[in-house]
Amino acid sequence: MEFVLDANILMAMLISGKAQYLRLVRERTFFIPEFLFVELAKYQVDIVRTSRLSGSEWTIYATSLFMQLRCIPRCCIAPENFNKASNWLVDIDPKDTDYLALSLQLDIPLLTRDRPLWQGVRKKGYQQIILFNEFLTGI
Repeated sequence: MEFVLDANILMAMLISGKAQYLRLVRERTFFIPEFLFVELAKYQVDIVRTSRLSGSEWTIYATSLFMQLRCIPRCCIAPENFNKASNWLVDIDPKDTDYLALSLQLDIPLLTRDRPLWQGVRKKGYQQIILFNEFLTGI
């Protein structure tokens, strides 16, 4: 099965360094928007510092994780999907627009840990969004 992965999940994976996440990304297909790298750059120092891994272990782990993810550039997202996502998120969290737009574009579920995002877009009729903990209990 395929999913769009929200940055908050990927950041948690990078901080944890858990092998179970490497297995997870190998067993399923996860897409990320290029915008994720903008968000990661803001928190990179904190992510590495908070991680349970040494610097070199973290680099190996992160590389293994990213090798399994499929990054889709913004130019591949149709303007109507980006606009729809932007309109839905204007009063929820506009910085999640790229994730929702990619989910719309690929017609696959968005995985998130962001409960306000999950609740907000579901109230607006978008059902292809799954809380990560619910996803984990279902696998």
